[in-house]
Amino acid sequence: KCTRLRELRLRSNLQLGGTIPPSYGDGLVDLVVLYLDRMALSGTIPTSFGKLTKLQDLQLYENNLGGPVPTELGNLGELQWLYLDSNYLNGSVPVELGELRKLRFLYLSENGLVGSLPQQLGQLTMLEMLRLHKNDLTGTIPQQFSQLEKLTVLELSNNYLTGTVPNSFGTLARAVELEFHDNRLTGDMPQEICELVTTNGGADGLFLVRLIADCEEVSCSCCTSCT
Repeated sequence: KCTRLRELRLRSNLQLGGTIPPSYGDGLVDLVVLYLDRMALSGTIPTSFGKLTKLQDLQLYENNLGGPVPTELGNLGELQWLYLDSNYLNGSVPVELGELRKLRFLYLSENGLVGSLPQQLGQLTMLEMLRLHKNDLTGTIPQQFSQLEKLTVLELSNNYLTGTVPNSFGTLARAVELEFHDNRLTGDMPQEICELVTTNGGADGLFLVRLIADCEEVSCSCCTSCT
């Protein structure tokens, strides 16, 4: 048994497909990096992954995984990269992911996730990229997302989100890409966000170069593109 293993990278090995054993996380307590992406894996994500408390980088994208995102992933307090995109995951986005205070990249896009966006994700103050596009998410965009002041990319497109884009998003001074299109949003794009497009004085010299909305429903004179 490789109980002291720190890194396991098996990506792009289609011949190793199949399911992930339910006990996969039981004996790998020192694991820091786990790459199982692009392997045609099926089945579900084991809840035992919640025991990998030293894990910093978990990549399971571009597989055929289904079922819910395990709430036990909220136990992974050292996690910085979580890539679960391009699978067949369903259920809601677990509120427990809001406990991953060191998380920098969260990719849940291109799945079948439903329900509302958890306001607890606003607690991820180290987050740099949040990709949730191409799911079946509903409800409004949480005001708490404005607390993600290190965020550079926010992709919420191709869902069923309603309401308006929060005015408080003007605090996202590091944002270079905000995508809200192909939803059911209405109202006006906040002037606070438009100022991020037209100003080169954002954090670290960054400014918003990609702002996309459904301009027939969301009045947006500053959008870089409309759908």
